[in-house]
Amino acid sequence: MEAPALFARFTAANHSRATLRTLFLAVLVVLTSVSPLLKSNSGFAQTATESTAAGQNTSLPSPGQVQDMKLLAPDVGWVLQQNRLYWTVNNGGSWENITPRGAETLTSVYFLNKAQGWTVFSNTSTAVDTRKSFGLARTTDGGRTWDILSIDGDLVRPNETIDGVSSLSFIDSLHGWLVMKLKSSTHFPHGFMLRACYELGLSNLNRLASMSHAKAR
Repeated sequence: MEAPALFARFTAANHSRATLRTLFLAVLVVLTSVSPLLKSNSGFAQTATESTAAGQNTSLPSPGQVQDMKLLAPDVGWVLQQNRLYWTVNNGGSWENITPRGAETLTSVYFLNKAQGWTVFSNTSTAVDTRKSFGLARTTDGGRTWDILSIDGDLVRPNETIDGVSSLSFIDSLHGWLVMKLKSSTHFPHGFMLRACYELGLSNLNRLASMSHAKAR
């Protein structure tokens, strides 16, 4: 199904997703108020997009599964396809690749509006060392430039290995949360929560509580 047609289908679904997101954020606020900050990571690097020129238009990969998408305003929206992030300002008539340069695999995307958005990505170290490193990229200009925060280092304990992200959400342009998944038993998945904060010109990721959940057999 073409992306323009999918926009109409997803717009209706966004209303029900908004209600669930509100409930989810309420739980996060409670957790934040009772959980001590364990570790933090600050400082960021800046990168551009993969497009070779500003405003370069392209077509979406075809065939390719649409992983996620959202309409932000009339005719303006984004699509995550084949781990790349594409942007349209004419209801899917043309697309610009706004993937942060150097990001191998995008796993989650969240935009507040036409300018402010975030994406979690992973990179593989080398062909021999297949361990993945993760980062959080933020844009304030609709994907033309990105600020990068590492999700590794002090945020991850020596016995932990990140396996992906299960949730990414922001309540405003300065405050948001990520829930990272850890490699663990299938029946007892583990993870931890990160709080992202952009205040006073500083960018920080703070680790909150660790989480586990036993699945029914």
